[in-house]
Amino acid sequence: MCDCRTKVDADLESKNARLAFGFTFDNARMDLSPPLVWLEKINPRGKKPPILMASHCPFCGDKFPERSP
Repeated sequence: MCDCRTKVDADLESKNARLAFGFTFDNARMDLSPPLVWLEKINPRGKKPPILMASHCPFCGDKFPERSP
């Protein structure tokens, strides 16, 4: 797995920022989620948009490891 998250966080530190991440629970195990892709809601009265999780690093393109079932 790549270390882009660490590198990008180091670059953003001088701007008082870091990448946001979430947690996932799988088979009674907690892990960091892949980067989330935030979607903007188009129609204010429409339903809530889905949350997408990246399968590849958005910075270098490396595929994230498969999660065990």
